[in-house]
Amino acid sequence: MAIPKLQSYALPTALDIPTNKVNWAFEPERAALLIHDMQDYFVSFLGAATAQ
Repeated sequence: MAIPKLQSYALPTALDIPTNKVNWAFEPERAALLIHDMQDYFVSFLGAATAQ
């Protein structure tokens, strides 16, 4: 059974993000981005138009 393609949607803006509940600020230079489950089966849903 194939997974249906996702519909396009707008990304959240700064106004959509909830107020911080902890007493520390985000530090981009100390952050890491975890990319999970990059199997070809799932990546192919992005389509050729998104390849750069």
